[in-house]
Amino acid sequence: MVPNKERDVHTFASKYLPSLLSKYWAAVRVDLGRGEETTQFPLFLPHEIVAALYHEGLEVFKECTGCGFAEQFWRHVRAQDWCANHPARNLEHSSCIPVSLFGDDAVIYKDEKVLIYQFGFLLSRSSALLSKFIMAMVPHWAVIPGKTI
Repeated sequence: MVPNKERDVHTFASKYLPSLLSKYWAAVRVDLGRGEETTQFPLFLPHEIVAALYHEGLEVFKECTGCGFAEQFWRHVRAQDWCANHPARNLEHSSCIPVSLFGDDAVIYKDEKVLIYQFGFLLSRSSALLSKFIMAMVPHWAVIPGKTI
């Protein structure tokens, strides 16, 4: 990964989650021009994103997560088939905030593609900037289809 791009991603994230966010390193199968290999890429863990938001204050947490709509969400989906065996069916629903994990290609820095993994809060009514957070990114040229995940 080009060091300046990695730095930029972490600088961007630290502006929005400055207090508790730590960088972790994960083994990822890539092709860095020398053939297939395993290397370490930085990532942010979803539970640490949630903790950092909470640490920033209740208003920030509510705005970013949409947690005030959790009970209404669970009441609405209760009768759906997928919810019948969901692990959260017997928990306190006000604290069960639905999230998404999403990966997609994006173009940054003119014409360079990256594979971006993001974590988002489904109930948030805030902008994407306040409700979706980059967990990791891998340069598209290093991705091995079916192996880099």
